Amino acid sequence: MNLKTTLKKYLRRVLFRLLPELRSLDTGQKELRFDMNHLTDHYDTHSPEFLKKRDAELIKRRFRKILSYEPDLENPKTFNEKTQWLKIHYRKKGIHKLADKYAVRNYLSGLGYEKYLNTLFGVYTSSEELLEDWKNLPSSFVVKANHWSGGNFIIRDKETFNKNKLKKLDEWMRKNYYHFRRWGEWVYKDIEPCIIAEKYLTTGSSGDVKDFRLLCFNGKVKYITVDVDTLGNTKRAFYDLNWQKQDFTIKRPIYPGEITRPAALDEMIRFAETVSKDHPFLRVDLYIPDSGQIVFGELTFFHQSGFGEFIPQRWDRKLGDLIDLPLA
Repeated sequence: MNLKTTLKKYLRRVLFRLLPELRSLDTGQKELRFDMNHLTDHYDTHSPEFLKKRDAELIKRRFRKILSYEPDLENPKTFNEKTQWLKIHYRKKGIHKLADKYAVRNYLSGLGYEKYLNTLFGVYTSSEELLEDWKNLPSSFVVKANHWSGGNFIIRDKETFNKNKLKKLDEWMRKNYYHFRRWGEWVYKDIEPCIIAEKYLTTGSSGDVKDFRLLCFNGKVKYITVDVDTLGNTKRAFYDLNWQKQDFTIKRPIYPGEITRPAALDEMIRFAETVSKDHPFLRVDLYIPDSGQIVFGELTFFHQSGFGEFIPQRWDRKLGDLIDLPLA
């Protein structure tokens, strides 16, 4: 290998490590994103182990900061450790389409599950495009960035909504979630960003709609977590398949009351197990609004990104035992 080739490889590695630190710069953001994507694609193809090593370093650093202990990524045992292992090693072709909040619609339609999809009002590439279509949208709706975690706006009344807030969408559109967050969530790397507008789901007089999250381990639902008061101080309850409330939670406080077993629970489980059957872990998010019809939310490969605080902590290991990791 000649000096020129060696130098190019060295500079590429240095740039690859430095670019994330420049992610907050306004000048040249588009060019930085392009360079970062180009470099990541290069390592995906020619040196995937280097990319995995880099992700592992970033993950360990954040894991120690959030959960205050050293993760064992070589021989993972807890749920959080196994989630981090999957972020590094589970890079199955095409899984980014399931993490993509827009592309997943086509995937589910192909399985015959179109009836579960939320009403789609429009797809846009910028806040400007969205505002041009503003008059055609209903009085209330939800706006989401398809490639982002938590990237959404609930618009309850478009006449009073502060449209300046939508500029945040353009900021998200310029960024790659995998590169920007540096949490090792490779599934977001190849998602083509867009903005989607969907129906705003409500239930009851409070307007709060319960978020049912089915935790699927190797294609089998083991637990259902329900988020309550998602418009304010969210609380969380875990149930098993017999709808017995569990004595643990992750991150959020335990909801003190009881939640009525959904009439459509068996149907929800069948749907979740079909969608998750090819994956070691998948979280399937569903809603049941006023209509009573199951409405699909999203698919998540990494619950709480593998940084969720279990209360009590022993449940981290108990849920970890349910994940059978594939060969790396």
